[in-house]
Formats: sequence, structure tokens, C-alpha cells
Amino acid sequence: MRKLLAAIAVASLLLIPAIANAADPFLEVNDPNDSPGRLDFEHLKGLKTSSASDLEITMKFRNAFQAKLLKRSGPNRVFVYFDSDDDRKTEYTGKIFKTSRLVMATSGQGSHFERLPVTKPNATTLKVTVPAGAPFNPNGPMRIAAKSFYSGTVCPTKCTDRVPSQGWVRV
Repeated sequence: MRKLLAAIAVASLLLIPAIANAADPFLEVNDPNDSPGRLDFEHLKGLKTSSASDLEITMKFRNAFQAKLLKRSGPNRVFVYFDSDDDRKTEYTGKIFKTSRLVMATSGQGSHFERLPVTKPNATTLKVTVPAGAPFNPNGPMRIAAKSFYSGTVCPTKCTDRVPSQGWVRV
């Protein structure tokens, strides 16, 4: 009987994280080490504290890079895709690049929007905050994904990475 109770206790401890993750499995997703070059994603995180709040997007990469790698006229790019009506299709695309500073220029549905500032809090991370009420951050559920293009010594032609590799991060 003690063995049975111990087995049940161990099984329940193993299931608690799975149940917690099942309630909200797509706020953050890790990406495998699957693309050479400096813009290989490690993870993507989307955070909204309520359905009508700002959307904070964090992209972490496996390798350090300087902001100037994302020059506006260069081949290296990071894109954020927005599924604003939760239908698993891209309605808006944010392009991250460096002019005098890092910005995200977003367009979609026949419109172009004001550029948003992008921060680089450390050598491997980009962060952008999308204001509440922006068409690409509507009230209610939505999804995001990100894609990078890198061209350099280990990638004489473009290397690409997408996070998640398939599907979306639901926020």
C-alpha cells in the first residue's frame, strides 16, 4: 500500500507542471539550436498582463550580436509576425532594423504604422513593446511568431530561423 501511495505521489508531482503548462502553454516557446549564424533564436516570449494591455515581446538569440548587424539596408533581418484575429494567419508584419536606433516598422492590412523603439538589454536579446489598442495588439487573444535572416561567414547564402518552427505563440 505504501508503494502505491508513493507512486501516486510521484506521479502527481510529475503531472502538476504539465497541467500548469497546459493551461497556458504558448506564452513562451524555446527554439532548437537549428540555424548557423548569429540570428539563431533561443526563445520567443509574448506577455500581456490582460487582454487590453501592452504586448511585451522578447526575442533571445543563441549568439551575441551588435545592433548594427541589423542595418536597414543590409541582408540581416528580424521579423515579428502578428496574427491579430487568432486565425493562425499573419495580418501584420514588424521588421526590426537599425537606423540611428533600433526600431520595428509594422505594416499590414494596407496600413503602415509608427515605428516602435526596440531595446537590446544585453548581447543576445531584443525587446519591443506594442501599445495596447494598436491594430496588431488587439484586445483579446492573438498570436505571434518571429523569423530571422542572417548572411555572414558561416552563411554565405541566407540562413533563416523561425520561432516557433511551426505554428504560433499565443498571447
